[in-house]
Amino acid sequence: MSDHELANGAKHDVQFFSELFDRYFERVYQFHLFRIRQDQDAEDLTSETFTKVFQKIDTFREDGAPFSAWLFTIARNTLIDFTRKHKIKPESIDEIQPSDEPSKDFDMTKIENTVLSDKLWEAIRTLPEKQQQLWGLKLSADLPHRDIAEILGTTENNVNVMVNRSLKQLKRYLSFYADA
Repeated sequence: MSDHELANGAKHDVQFFSELFDRYFERVYQFHLFRIRQDQDAEDLTSETFTKVFQKIDTFREDGAPFSAWLFTIARNTLIDFTRKHKIKPESIDEIQPSDEPSKDFDMTKIENTVLSDKLWEAIRTLPEKQQQLWGLKLSADLPHRDIAEILGTTENNVNVMVNRSLKQLKRYLSFYADA
């Protein structure tokens, strides 16, 4: 069943919502974990996200935006509320403790050196906030650029430009470690 069909079914039957939950739980959790870096907080944020989705499922309308964009908009707003409430500021580069596995969907075979992999996640944390959100959605949630654009309130073309620019920054940052 498509996400749209499940979302419409979830308006009347909790079993459909359960299927959406199973389909998206890991991706939402990984999105929160990437940004917060604390398992317990990521679990709480994921729970809160799905509670809001369940409460607001009647408001879902597929008008060009897929269900995943609607869901991750709620996840992003939940994360923003959490960081404001807890006055969480971006970590300094010296305080970053990269997770052992940044995302189950991230292709680690392309980065053979685990030190370089950790440095990639450090590098992402040095990008501007919107670019960090972009990479969180791209790598942790494995969303296409169209959905990311919808969530971030921008155009798909702008997402492509942000990816291109941030890739250049990431390559420069990582080249320092490759040359060392």
